[in-house]
Amino acid sequence: MVSPYPLICHLLDTAAMAATLWDQYLSPGVKHVIATSMGMADDEARRAITFWAGLHDIGKCMACFQVMDPDAWKLLNG
Repeated sequence: MVSPYPLICHLLDTAAMAATLWDQYLSPGVKHVIATSMGMADDEARRAITFWAGLHDIGKCMACFQVMDPDAWKLLNG
């Protein structure tokens, strides 16, 4: 059996990856277009996108989602 990977780690990894993509992949012009379309400064847009990326799977912490996998649910509620 594969060890479970904690949801919080996945969310933090995703946020870190979004920040890395913003910092190292996007050109300054693309960053500015994105930020302007969001009505924000470039640094504000980076923070917002990083935050939203980190929240992308937050619903997975809810019991109504977790119970969909009965075996995993048993592990959580042993």
